[in-house]
Amino acid sequence: MLKVDLINCTGCTACANICPKGAISFQEDDKGFRYPVINNELCIECGLCEKVCYTDRVSTTGRLKHTEYYIAKHKDPEELAHCQSGGAAFAFGEVAIRENGIVYGAYYENNNVLHGGFETKEGLIETCGSKYVQSDLNSCFTDISNKLKSRRKVLFTGTSCQVDGLYRYLENKKTDTTLLYTVDIICHGVPSPKILRDYISFVSKKTGVTFKSVNMRDRRYSPVTTTVFTAQDGKEYIENNYIDLFYTNIDLRECCGYCKFAKRDKPADITEI
Repeated sequence: MLKVDLINCTGCTACANICPKGAISFQEDDKGFRYPVINNELCIECGLCEKVCYTDRVSTTGRLKHTEYYIAKHKDPEELAHCQSGGAAFAFGEVAIRENGIVYGAYYENNNVLHGGFETKEGLIETCGSKYVQSDLNSCFTDISNKLKSRRKVLFTGTSCQVDGLYRYLENKKTDTTLLYTVDIICHGVPSPKILRDYISFVSKKTGVTFKSVNMRDRRYSPVTTTVFTAQDGKEYIENNYIDLFYTNIDLRECCGYCKFAKRDKPADITEI
């Protein structure tokens, strides 16, 4: 049976997705971070959760090391406007969708950041932009395995620990990853989703406005990191306290201070800054 390591657990959800009996669920602690909780009555002690958990391992999945480096920028200014950096991941997503693939990435929904799969350009746009919070992967790993088994091309974008968890899950499911392409980001660390929800609620109460979107790093203000809240009527509000808190590191998940991926070699096919 999996012994949950509250210091090193990244919350990648591989253990919950691999469990054949649904005995593992993720629940928020008092800080708002989600950790696995095991239902002992359902657990059959098959050991699969231990096999996919990386917390007691020194190395990553043993993926190929990066040996080539490029500077890339999306050629279309209109598409680049959706992105916070050069738009490379967006371009990869466009190719995947054109080739009947599905793109998995993080998106906002009701003041939460979730991970989901998208098959249209409109959906791909939802995954653009910096989120500065830990996303909820829910059943993404299981969905990706099913898509790969049906011979669909899949592009997954996320943090290095999420990519690593995905590969561990697929390896133990014996899923062919020939059609899987992965992109991870240079990660500063992941803040608590609860803090983000509370912050958005605070700004909404302060302004008396319900917001339809939040842009954590609006490229119009680059190189200054500026957070822009957009109301239902299109009016914009600038509030930077959340970003200021993010850079103090005090709201990051415990494992981020001991990150095994904070090095040049990453688990994904492509690492994007």
